[in-house]
Amino acid sequence: MNHIMMMADMSIILINWNLSRNDSHEHQIKQSAVQLSSRINDGDVAFALRYSPYSPRAYFILTIQSEVESMRKRLKEFMSGLCGHGWDLYYEI
Repeated sequence: MNHIMMMADMSIILINWNLSRNDSHEHQIKQSAVQLSSRINDGDVAFALRYSPYSPRAYFILTIQSEVESMRKRLKEFMSGLCGHGWDLYYEI
């Protein structure tokens, strides 16, 4: 994992992961998502996104249970907005 950013209150963690060319993006994201899901608390959620233009990257957003609905709404708005071009929402775990 290349970068990890945490919000001050620890309710959201963002992980930036550079995808390699040695395996499919789908497989790399799924494998990483499964690993992350085994390390978060019950009720907490990990969202997996891929940004594909230029150098493909995966982003994992881990959020506590009380922030899940808000994060779902934000991601839906982001993905359907002008900045959502080039992004794929892969998983919600």
